[in-house]
Amino acid sequence: NKLGVLIAVGTSICGASAIVAIAPGIKAKQEEIAYAITVITIFGIIAMLFYPFLSNFLELGEKSAGLFLGTSIHETAQVTGAGFIYDETFGTVNVGKYAVTVKLVRNLSMIIVIPLMTILYQRAFSSQKNYINIKQISKLIPLFIIGFFIMSLLRTSGDFIVNYSDIISDDNWQTFTKQLTSISKFMLVVAMASVGLTTDIKSIKSLGLKPFLVGIIVASIVGICSLLSIITIN
Repeated sequence: NKLGVLIAVGTSICGASAIVAIAPGIKAKQEEIAYAITVITIFGIIAMLFYPFLSNFLELGEKSAGLFLGTSIHETAQVTGAGFIYDETFGTVNVGKYAVTVKLVRNLSMIIVIPLMTILYQRAFSSQKNYINIKQISKLIPLFIIGFFIMSLLRTSGDFIVNYSDIISDDNWQTFTKQLTSISKFMLVVAMASVGLTTDIKSIKSLGLKPFLVGIIVASIVGICSLLSIITIN
């Protein structure tokens, strides 16, 4: 079931990005892709708006709240939004950072999952035995994962240089990182607008309720498992 695969990957890894990444590999139809993205986006937005208040109600604390938001919400943009909703509403400063860090680590699984599922599909259902090669697999790795590595390396290298040499002053480095933070907030606004623009209400009505119910169940299971795991660890 291609639609089931799309919803599962989108819920468990990285929402629309994971759906779009896996779709060519399993040869999903355009309407299946659109429906899966719509389902994931709708429930991700609901979680983005509801989970910050649930986290505070349960008194999870900053680290646990960030961990919960980062593991239970589908899209990176939605996780970022949820984290900063928590910070702005309840006067904390680190929940957004914790949530985004957890989510980006979670996103790294795409490097393995997307090519692996593509290979398994090719072997199981392709009538041709010309399996995809390494070059084709590399094209399935989302570019924002590469960007995450590059920016992480930049920040880590900058902090190291500031702490252990005089090449860059601490004031200049802090100014630079604050500018990047301002840019990231602007890009977040753009990303959240994009999330809204990809939500097509008409497509929801035309494709029925069954996959929608699957989306509700899967999203609920992910949230409950995440919350129970955090409570158990604490």
